[in-house]
Amino acid sequence: MSTEISKIRGHMEVIGADGVHIGTVDKVDGDRIKLTKADSGMGSHKGHHHYISLALVAEIDD
Repeated sequence: MSTEISKIRGHMEVIGADGVHIGTVDKVDGDRIKLTKADSGMGSHKGHHHYISLALVAEIDD
């Protein structure tokens, strides 16, 4: 999987298993994917980065 992780680039779209947009990659940060602030949601979550564990990545499409 580590060679696959190297394919993750900024501004790639993150799609959930149900096909719904989860966010947009800002960068890989250690063992997590940092999402852009633009996808941070509303209310108290707005303007903050959110993270997804790399362990949750099933596949990476080029």
